[in-house]
Amino acid sequence: CFPICFPDEKKMEFYAINDISELKTGFKGIYEPDPFFYGQAVSDEEGKDAIMFMPGLAFDIYGNRIGYGGGYYDRYLADHDINVKIAVCFDFQVVDQIEDIIDDGTSKYDIRADYIITEKRIIKCR
Repeated sequence: CFPICFPDEKKMEFYAINDISELKTGFKGIYEPDPFFYGQAVSDEEGKDAIMFMPGLAFDIYGNRIGYGGGYYDRYLADHDINVKIAVCFDFQVVDQIEDIIDDGTSKYDIRADYIITEKRIIKCR
C-alpha cells in the first residue's frame, strides 16, 4: 500500500497497488497511486496488522523524527492502529537525540518509530 496526500484536507490515506508501475507523480512530486483508479482506501480492518515504513529528514535512537512539515504521518498514525512503525533512512540521518537538531524538541503530536533501518544498521528504538 502506498500513501496519497490530500493537502486541502491535510490528510493521507493508503491504497493498495499491484505493481510499482501503477504509481504516478503526485503531491510534491512523490509517486502515489491514482485515487480515481483505485477508489477505496485501505480500511482499518485491512491495515490492523500493517507495518508502516516512515520517511523523514532525521531520526534519533528513541524513534523521534523530523518529517517534511505537513504532519501527514503523525495525523494518520494518531487515527489508525499500526503495530510496527519502521523509519527507513541513510545512517547519516540518525542522531543521538532530535533535540541536538532543533531547540524545542519534538511535538507532542509526533508518533515515534519502533525501528530504524539504515544501510549500516537496524536500531530498535528505546
